[in-house]
Amino acid sequence: MIAKWIAIPAGCIIFVLCCRKFAKDFDAPQVSVKTLILSGFSVVVLPFFFGVFIRATVLTAYPLWLAALMGKHTQLEFSVSETAGWSYRCPNRVSLAGMPMMTGTLCGISDDFRNTLHQGTRVVLTGRGTADGLFAAGIDVVH
Repeated sequence: MIAKWIAIPAGCIIFVLCCRKFAKDFDAPQVSVKTLILSGFSVVVLPFFFGVFIRATVLTAYPLWLAALMGKHTQLEFSVSETAGWSYRCPNRVSLAGMPMMTGTLCGISDDFRNTLHQGTRVVLTGRGTADGLFAAGIDVVH
């Protein structure tokens, strides 16, 4: 909810600034058609893209800042979505279902533990955080 409260006003501010720029371009003498088209395009597209970008940033950053600043020992339950795959940046990864982009992957999970996990397995993450998110220090299977 907080992401919408921030993204919508930010998109509106960009909309007003783009409209102002378009009005200046429209009133100026000897302005090319290309400039008017680009200004008009920015009025239509930039507020939407800026709002989406701000919303994604808030959805990712807000829980992490809250966990870092006001977090305490927390346990959160998640469902495993995928255990296959390896990348240079995230070896031995486990992906969690229903998480925002760039936050639902655990890296460095031991192969022995990872082999016991399957899609849909419920796991409990423990670490410092809040109900909105945490910095995982441990992982266990829910029995």
